[in-house]
Amino acid sequence: MFFNLRKKNLINFIDTIARVFISSIFINSLPTKIFSFERNVDYVSSAGIPEFLSPFFLICAILIILIGTFLFVFRKKSNLGPILLLIFLIPTTLIFHVFAFPHMGGVTRNLVLIGGLIIALIRK
Repeated sequence: MFFNLRKKNLINFIDTIARVFISSIFINSLPTKIFSFERNVDYVSSAGIPEFLSPFFLICAILIILIGTFLFVFRKKSNLGPILLLIFLIPTTLIFHVFAFPHMGGVTRNLVLIGGLIIALIRK
């Protein structure tokens, strides 16, 4: 019984570290999105999003990343975190890395993240 408890604690610890690693790309992107807001609004507009909607979409993206990352790391039993991050990541990948500014490195990186989030969703 003691061995099983230690094994469970180790698995929980590794799971938390893996979630932090997956979330690191989202955490790393937040300061730039927040502190270079106007530059990011221009970038969003340059992808074909109407200029009057760009600030709204950027604010939504910041909130979704912030809430989704927090829930993904700290609420393992909830699927809301990975779902929010997927809601952000899938359209972002299509809009910015596939259509507007084709960039296979960005597409590949985001596909890896999407796969990791899907695995987190189906694991219980």
